[in-house]
Amino acid sequence: MTRALLAALLLAGIAACSGPADEAGRNNPARTAATADTEANAGPADAAQLAALRRKATASPNDPGAEAALIVALLSNGLGEEALQRARALQSRTPGSAEAHRLVGDARGLHGDFRGAAEEYDKAAKLAFDEPVALRLIEALTRSGQGPAADRVLARLLQQRPSSVAAQRLAASRATAAERWDEAISRYEALRARLGDEDALLLNNLAWAYLERGNMAAALPLAERAWGLDPGNPAMADTYGWLLFRSGRDRAKGLALLEQAAHAAPGNADIRHRLEEARGG
Repeated sequence: MTRALLAALLLAGIAACSGPADEAGRNNPARTAATADTEANAGPADAAQLAALRRKATASPNDPGAEAALIVALLSNGLGEEALQRARALQSRTPGSAEAHRLVGDARGLHGDFRGAAEEYDKAAKLAFDEPVALRLIEALTRSGQGPAADRVLARLLQQRPSSVAAQRLAASRATAAERWDEAISRYEALRARLGDEDALLLNNLAWAYLERGNMAAALPLAERAWGLDPGNPAMADTYGWLLFRSGRDRAKGLALLEQAAHAAPGNADIRHRLEEARGG
């Protein structure tokens, strides 16, 4: 879990969902995520901010809010050991606080202990089942190999908060990961009706789902729009390039976009595979 991802998770209350562009946990263009929406709004505290939070927490030892704010800053700065120590102490002092359990979960997640993080988020959910806790719990369960349990938590969240954009995006991404294309299309189209055509990630992932269903006519304009909104994103270039190539609409441009995507994301095996296939004709 990267520092930026964790900061997004903490400050925006969005768990690092698998994502097509990773809204769906696949190495395809439709990938980087439900968290992509929040990463841009989160970042580490600078030295002065961190020092001020330390002073406040020290001066107010009986103020859980001051300690929690410091823990969040420590986590967003990647200072996991101190964050975990302080979060556990806060948890001991305030066992009835969902936030304290959530912070311990965040700290354990930063250490890569997703099973342990899930246990902490479950404690928090038992006290207050809200969207930030539920999304964290789903992510931790997924990352620790507990997919069915994650699905049950998501079903509960959707039942309680059917209008939640984050929950609907996560449901769409999990449908994509499971290759339930009709469900993915239905969920992404419902989100599109609410959010419009300015969300590149959503349009990209919807285009990919239509591609998998063989509907090039629907997929192409969506992919073109997504790429136009975010042309520097390798996921968008990959999807649009692959569609241009596969459809025969403009194979030269498609190949050029696949080259661009592979150059921007050299570690993405799926993009590399599509590029090699396009090069082979």
